[in-house]
Amino acid sequence: MKIFPSEKEATTWKPYEVGRLIIAPDARPYYYDITLEPEALREVGVLAELLSIFSGEGLQVLQVKVSAASPGKPVRVLIAVNLKGREKLASRLADDLKHKSHVVEVSYTPPLLDGVAVDAWSFPLTFQGNRALIITEEMTEGMLKSGWRELGTAFAAVLYRAFFGGAKRVYETYIGNLPYGIEERFKLIEEVFRMLGYGILKFEKIARNECIARVHKSFECSIFKDEKEARGAIVRGIIAGLIAGYWGAEIDDIAVDEAKCAAKGDELCEYRVRRVR
Repeated sequence: MKIFPSEKEATTWKPYEVGRLIIAPDARPYYYDITLEPEALREVGVLAELLSIFSGEGLQVLQVKVSAASPGKPVRVLIAVNLKGREKLASRLADDLKHKSHVVEVSYTPPLLDGVAVDAWSFPLTFQGNRALIITEEMTEGMLKSGWRELGTAFAAVLYRAFFGGAKRVYETYIGNLPYGIEERFKLIEEVFRMLGYGILKFEKIARNECIARVHKSFECSIFKDEKEARGAIVRGIIAGLIAGYWGAEIDDIAVDEAKCAAKGDELCEYRVRRVR
């Protein structure tokens, strides 16, 4: 089984900006929220038609976001454009968009502040239909460093148990019910782990009583440098909880060792999970 991408492949990972926020001091950014019929997913050229409204006026498009496709549900398209000096076009552009095929509804919002526009409509954030949240690096660093400083290993124990329970529930209620084999399920877990920003996860070994997993660029351990102890409490809990869901085990039935940890200077984090009873 291939454990990690080669060094060359690893360099292909590219940051993806998820924010629906424009900060352009020299512009007058407006956001347009366009709701499309579900049938739009089967049509060719729908997005091109929408963008032609703005290109036809010679307007600068600052951002385009399309909601993830979900069968039978409307599709949302968010387009930010610079209307500096041409603000009077805002309403007419919305009317023109409404006349395009498969468009159900169009709304727009002017800048929130000078040069700043935001998606004024979207809440809550969801991932595969489940409510999700984003915690920035600054928030994560402040939370983890203060917790370790003030509570020490007790903080790690709480994090481990909390995220163990969460991950085990995800496996039992969702992943474990998917119509795929074990190898396919854990391949999906690896990719979702990456897409959610936790790190680059690869399972080296998955057996009925032992699992070895490695995490490159862990969001948690990369915050710390030259520590004497491992710092992967959250990731350790997630991996252990997922494996426990697969094994049908409880938290006291398994043990997890963080054999390598980026916080201690290792190149990556390695977790060894074993069933003890």
